[in-house]
Amino acid sequence: MELFGRKLTSEHLKGFVEVHTKDGQTTMPKEWALEIIKAYEEKQERDATEQWLNDINNPLEPIKVRSALESELIKLNYRKEHNPKSISELDITIIAVLAKELGCYKAEAME
Repeated sequence: MELFGRKLTSEHLKGFVEVHTKDGQTTMPKEWALEIIKAYEEKQERDATEQWLNDINNPLEPIKVRSALESELIKLNYRKEHNPKSISELDITIIAVLAKELGCYKAEAME
């Protein structure tokens, strides 16, 4: 591999990583790559928060969340009766997240 016309060895590349981008592949210091990943994750979190804030003004959102929660509870109760071993941690996690989300909507409505 060459960088600025100089041949790079594996010793030169310690602390560097290969990064695949939409334009191809590039080599950069690991710190840069970690900063890019951190910035991307922060952007994703801001986007999710912004989406939630935009949706909270939509009166259908709490209805959708409540409906999804009811559906998950029906599935859970069915599995309890017919196949308890099929209940996974993911099922419980989904129910907990939906219940928490519904609580956020209720808290907003009370204010």
